[in-house]
Amino acid sequence: MGILDRLFSSPDPFISDGGMETDLIFHEGAEMPLFASFVLLDSPEGCEMLRRYAVSYFDLAQVASRGFVMGTPTWRANGGWGPKLGLDDAGIRDVNRRAIAFAPDLRSAHLGVTVS
Repeated sequence: MGILDRLFSSPDPFISDGGMETDLIFHEGAEMPLFASFVLLDSPEGCEMLRRYAVSYFDLAQVASRGFVMGTPTWRANGGWGPKLGLDDAGIRDVNRRAIAFAPDLRSAHLGVTVS
């Protein structure tokens, strides 16, 4: 059974993150040109901000005994916004790969929570 099938067939609600960029700007003091959270992947400090953001939702999911559908910092990592942020097609692909690779590290640190 695929991930979406599991989500849609589950009788239990899942928790999802929300407002990543707003949260990181106002609670972490993150600087993100054009609201592009993927720039945080470029520094250890930025990765730590992203980690703290995700962990807050992992913790909530554990307390609530719910699965967690985790987003990635890729909202602006696309052909429409990438060039405005100095990225060509290869750069956009690289950012998306790095953002997706970041998720399993968080998951392994919080086993017991379903990550999608």
